[in-house]
Amino acid sequence: MTKIPMLKILATAFICVICLTSCTSLFNTSDYSLEDITGSVPSDNEIFAELQDMLGMLTVNSADIPEFDSMKEAMSLFRDSLLNYMSGKNYSKYAGNSALIEKVSEEYPELDIIEVIPTSEFESEMYRAFGGNVKITHEDGKLFTYLDRADVYIPVTGPVDGGVDIILNEVNETENTYRLSFTCSTGEVSVDYFAVVVKREDGTCYFDAVVKK
Repeated sequence: MTKIPMLKILATAFICVICLTSCTSLFNTSDYSLEDITGSVPSDNEIFAELQDMLGMLTVNSADIPEFDSMKEAMSLFRDSLLNYMSGKNYSKYAGNSALIEKVSEEYPELDIIEVIPTSEFESEMYRAFGGNVKITHEDGKLFTYLDRADVYIPVTGPVDGGVDIILNEVNETENTYRLSFTCSTGEVSVDYFAVVVKREDGTCYFDAVVKK
């Protein structure tokens, strides 16, 4: 039997390690938590105001925001709050689309429909708010009902203003993220949170994770 020189064995092993390391790195996502803070965003900055507005996607009527660190979790946790945010921001659009409301009412004559949110718009907003490429599923929530034959959501009631105060206390910035410290309060209950918001190249950003402090 021909013996393979030890040098060749070591060289082959080294090449395999390099290849495995390179291939693995292609599938690893950036660990944004390791980035150094490069500065802070002042409260009178436009970005600060945009981030403050985004916090409204996380809750409807509770200071208790569920923690998450993936879009798959966010999809089920924030369905109602995101739909309520969309309804509150664009009520005249969704309640004023008489042609679509009439079409949906023909499919569901037993329902008194006053507002419809197409699932396509919900999906776009979900991806915009929470990033990711997870396939979005559709189902009933507590505040919105999914109508599968029409592929829309309708509210159980009008847009809900639950009386939750969301105060953005501080925004620190890294190369690829904003680090948010914020407080949710209902008067009797006050909870502090930390959120990582990832920047996109087009200037928009999305929630990557939220945890209680």
